[in-house]
Amino acid sequence: LLQAFFCMGLVLMKANYFPDEALYDPEYKYGEYNVFTRTFILHMVAMGMRGRYYVAWVLADAAAIASGIAYNGQKDGKEKFDKFWAIGIVGVEFGVNSNTTTEYWNHSAHVWLKYYVYTRFMFLGKVGAM
Repeated sequence: LLQAFFCMGLVLMKANYFPDEALYDPEYKYGEYNVFTRTFILHMVAMGMRGRYYVAWVLADAAAIASGIAYNGQKDGKEKFDKFWAIGIVGVEFGVNSNTTTEYWNHSAHVWLKYYVYTRFMFLGKVGAM
C-alpha cells in the first residue's frame, strides 16, 4: 500500500513538470528543442503514464494480499504472499532486455501465456517458432 502511494505521489509530481500535453506543444513538435531534450521529455511523459498503471496494479496486489488470494504457504517460518502478483516495478524500469521487461510488466498474464500458449509451440522437445 505504501508503494502505491509512493507511485501516486511521483505521478502527481511529474504531472506538474511534464504534463501529457507537452507532446502536443508546438515548441516540442516543430524543433524549438534539440533531439536530446525531446527524448528526455518523451521519456518523462511515458514514465508518468506507466506510473498510473503501477498505482492500479500495486493496489490490486494489496487487495489480493488482504483477501488471502496471494497466500502461498510458509517458507522458513515466514508467511509468503507471492502466489499472485501483477507487476514488478524494478524489473520493468531496469529490465536488461525486452523479455525481462515483459515478464515483470504483467506477471500473471506472462505466466499464463508461458504455460498455456508458448509451450504449445514446442514439438517433441524442439524449440518452437516463438
